[in-house]
Amino acid sequence: MGALDAAPGALERIADAIHSGEITVPIAATFPVERIREAVTTQASSHVHGKLVIAL
Repeated sequence: MGALDAAPGALERIADAIHSGEITVPIAATFPVERIREAVTTQASSHVHGKLVIAL
């Protein structure tokens, strides 16, 4: 199932599930935008367990 096949309201239900804690998204590291090159290198050079976040 892709985005084109998503049911109406799916995005809102997912957002609600994340907000309520029913779904969690693991964050491996957070980088300020000034260190975006380091974030890209980290992602490319190793198996990161979780998402990398770029803080704007």
